[in-house]
Amino acid sequence: VHATIAGVLAAFAVPLITTPGRPDAPDSPLHKLEHALDAPVAFVIVPIFAFANAGVSFAGFGIEAMLAPVTLGVAAGLARRGLGEHARVAPVLPPGVDYVAVYAALSKLGAVAAGVNPRLTPPERAALVAVVEPRRVVTTTELADGLDHATKIDRTTTWEDLADDGPPPAPVAPDPQRLAALVFTSGTTGQGRAAMFTEAQL
Repeated sequence: VHATIAGVLAAFAVPLITTPGRPDAPDSPLHKLEHALDAPVAFVIVPIFAFANAGVSFAGFGIEAMLAPVTLGVAAGLARRGLGEHARVAPVLPPGVDYVAVYAALSKLGAVAAGVNPRLTPPERAALVAVVEPRRVVTTTELADGLDHATKIDRTTTWEDLADDGPPPAPVAPDPQRLAALVFTSGTTGQGRAAMFTEAQL
């Protein structure tokens, strides 16, 4: 169900019961619904929406992949390319482990991940990358078609291509207010818009 339609349907489900005080009074049906939906939205709906909209498949992916040394290697490789805290990076990769490895590596660096759906047409992908204004684009040779070549582009076939054998980068201190991801809407009414998510929100 489209996010906008889901929101409208949820609003229709709020009982029209008069409550004393402000609309956000603790005993207001709207207040109770907002708090009841907070955890499912933050920990289930938003992550599913983000990865699904980016065309990511988790087939064959387990927790061992997230903890694998190659993830730290990818982070080291990206760091060697001058990427670090607050740097915007646009992964334009096929769905699967490679995408998730790059996403996790960017998180370790404190960088901003702005995944672009590889199933979009070349002009659509290029338009979203232009919105991000990334320091770097991580993609494949096939998906690089149409991208702005003024932007540094890493063409890769697997996540190991980005890995570096050197020491892993120094850990970045947690910052709840730091921008962690840009997630594009589906763009059903035009070009997708980027929603900003901080570490606290993710």
